[in-house]
Amino acid sequence: MAAGALAVFVVGLILANMDWYDPYISLSPAITIVEQRAEYFLAAGDVDSGLRNVKVTVVQDGKETELLSEAFKEPGFWGSGEAVKKMETPVVLDARNLHLQQGPATLMVAARDTSSRNWFQGRVTVLKREIYINLKKPRRDRTSSPESE
Repeated sequence: MAAGALAVFVVGLILANMDWYDPYISLSPAITIVEQRAEYFLAAGDVDSGLRNVKVTVVQDGKETELLSEAFKEPGFWGSGEAVKKMETPVVLDARNLHLQQGPATLMVAARDTSSRNWFQGRVTVLKREIYINLKKPRRDRTSSPESE
């Protein structure tokens, strides 16, 4: 009888600490051509266990450049303390200051939660957005001039 009660108690603890949902990520606007600089708005969260960390990088030619890395204080043992359920922040991609080159790149956002899933590493959600870095200055069309009109 005591073994059955202990088993129910242990299963209850496990289920109470299970994380049922993956973290979520929202990145707006959907800019895919970066003209030297782009500003995004990032929202990330986790409705169950809360966020452990959020990282934003841009990858070009195999080189990863970090735009944002934020780690959050995890709640205490068995959920005591407050978990960060949502974060919102602007993210600026300044191609020249980051020494990015003209051409394709990948903007990546990763959000990890504090769940005990994946051997206590938590669940992770990754958003990848293919972008194009355009560092060329706009050409002026010299075929027409105000005098010719």
